[in-house]
Amino acid sequence: MEEHVSPAARERVVLDLADHFAQDRLTMNEYARRVALAYRAASADALRDLTKDLVPSPPVRVTQAPVASSAEA
Repeated sequence: MEEHVSPAARERVVLDLADHFAQDRLTMNEYARRVALAYRAASADALRDLTKDLVPSPPVRVTQAPVASSAEA
């Protein structure tokens, strides 16, 4: 019996693939192929297999912009 794959799990994989494509880690053809496979994946293992060979993206570091202060004259 095949396990259910949630739409949210599929979308996480598709977004991860899109990030790798944006970082030039996947060609357009490879990206399109993997996205199609993600939407047809019948198990969580099949989804994981689509990204297991890709190097994880480094975490995004968020910095807060300095607050401008107004000086009274």
